[in-house]
Amino acid sequence: MRVLFVHDAAIPGGVETRLLAHAQVLRTLGHEVVDLRKDGILASCFDELGVRSIDIDFETARLDFAACVEKVRSIIRSKKIDFCDIHPVWALLPGALAAIAEGIPYTINVHGASFYDSQRIQNLVAMPLVLQMAAFGTANSQESLEYMLSVAPGVAFECLNVPNTLDTRAYADCPPVSSPATNLAIISRLDRDKEASLNAAIHFVEAYAKRSPDVPRVRLCGGGEIAHQFIDRLSQLASRRLIVFEARGYCLTSQEDIKWADAVLGVGRVALEGMSARRPVVVCGAQGAIVGLVRKSNVERLFAANMSGRNMEEMPLPSSVDSLLRYSRTELEFLGSWAEEKVGLDRVRPWVERAEAAALRRMEPAPWVAALAKVFGEVFRLDVGGEEVGRWSSSLESALSLCRGQVDAQSQELRVMRAKVSEAEAKQRNLELQLREAKALLFHERENSEYVRRDCFRRIAMMATAHREA
Repeated sequence: MRVLFVHDAAIPGGVETRLLAHAQVLRTLGHEVVDLRKDGILASCFDELGVRSIDIDFETARLDFAACVEKVRSIIRSKKIDFCDIHPVWALLPGALAAIAEGIPYTINVHGASFYDSQRIQNLVAMPLVLQMAAFGTANSQESLEYMLSVAPGVAFECLNVPNTLDTRAYADCPPVSSPATNLAIISRLDRDKEASLNAAIHFVEAYAKRSPDVPRVRLCGGGEIAHQFIDRLSQLASRRLIVFEARGYCLTSQEDIKWADAVLGVGRVALEGMSARRPVVVCGAQGAIVGLVRKSNVERLFAANMSGRNMEEMPLPSSVDSLLRYSRTELEFLGSWAEEKVGLDRVRPWVERAEAAALRRMEPAPWVAALAKVFGEVFRLDVGGEEVGRWSSSLESALSLCRGQVDAQSQELRVMRAKVSEAEAKQRNLELQLREAKALLFHERENSEYVRRDCFRRIAMMATAHREA
């Protein structure tokens, strides 16, 4: 199977590190992977796995949206793609429309509830279309699964909940942490969508530094459009001699920094990596709430929202600091074992199996996509702010209505095909059950035959004995 990853950029982030784990499993199972995205420093990590990369800037390409869709279509054809794995933000719609146009099965990924205009527009209006035509949807947590269902009400589609996965063996040789924690690692993309979480992390660092017996050493690991803002704030804490500060910039992986750290501040995949390394993890939530230390008592609930803290109450700052000053090493070991069980690479296998099955069931190409892409292109040229989301939604809904009949017809074809596959799978399961029953019956008959044979020999021996005695 030849799989095409479609996403925004090859930068160190949750989506990209998730795709690296998926690529590792796919390559191990003998599948080919092509990575379609804007080039970035993480490209070399994909290269090391034998993934072929193609550079495209989806954010700027949306300004000529129809041409962007056509380019993705040409790549699908030229690389003979069997299945597309498509991710937000800007890559989602052109990737899905290109796959629909070429009749290639695909999955749409949701990485969490979105509150940003660019994603709201796509999710509220375009998501019902692309999910309706998808082979299945992929969510990274129970929260993401529920959000996916909420943005496509009344649309029938299958969905898998596949958590972020790690090669947990990478953290097997981590040195023990110091207690209380001295080395603090803040690991994140430094972009506007992470601003609330990073503000919370800096508030926590300042409060912790004021109570720590030693001056904490703090690493800020990551890069992005507002990196300077957080570097300046942490530098100010350093100038007050509260911390010793180092800005690391983008790193290919976070393993080195996590092994260095006595405590990790972050969300999502970073939190899971810290737990795997037996480090205390402070979740500074995606919406700015300091949720506090990951504990036995809250890990399952945090995991349900991909360790984002969106579904948790804020812990008072003094209590959060206390929990890090007095963490339990036994609890760290429990959480490390928990992470190994929940997020190991074997968790990707069901997704791969579903993709393999979907790749065998292609749809008919959809000629109406070209016209729809032109209408989308006109809308994308507008300069849209938060107050204009409604106008965008109305414009896009009008565009979708032009193709609604054809979409419904093709989605009906997809439902019929899925029903036939389900029926065939049920027949196969029934045949397997009958075969097992037949084998069991044969076994029992053989057992009975052996019993009868032994009983006959026993009776003959008894009669011979009786005859000799007579």
